[in-house]
Amino acid sequence: MHLANPFYSVYMVRQMHLSERTIGLLAAVTTLASLVGLRVMGALSDRKGHKQAIILSSLGLALVSPFWFLVRSAWHVVPLNALFGFSEASLMMAQTNLNLAIAPEEQRARYRAIFMAITTSVGAFMPLIAGRVFDHYGFRPNLIASSLGYLLYAFLVARFVRGSVGRRG
Repeated sequence: MHLANPFYSVYMVRQMHLSERTIGLLAAVTTLASLVGLRVMGALSDRKGHKQAIILSSLGLALVSPFWFLVRSAWHVVPLNALFGFSEASLMMAQTNLNLAIAPEEQRARYRAIFMAITTSVGAFMPLIAGRVFDHYGFRPNLIASSLGYLLYAFLVARFVRGSVGRRG
């Protein structure tokens, strides 16, 4: 799913010719939006369940990639980075909460460690594939694949995660 993520900055330097300062400011937008995402989606996750938060966050991430086709200036990147930061932080928070909610209390650390080992391994492996794709075909195929990956993830969670795990009251 993270196929395009490592290459947003590369694209901004190579294709858009943005300065390091501008890219740093855009990264700050992402980080600030993640704080808002944690607050907003944390409350939603408590009210509606972790499953709903994962689905909404994945759909938000799926929207980011196609809109990069329209980017022509740094100002176009601001809302995309905001949506990305909001959705990525929300997704990680909801995944963690779901993992903790479904794991037996005495095995929570083990469940979390296995989940982190899998996601970290995929996170290390996918950029290697994406780099080859970027070198041979450019940025766009990675954008499409990332979007489709997030959509598939949202579908799988909607289909196979039961109920609204984590919902209070």
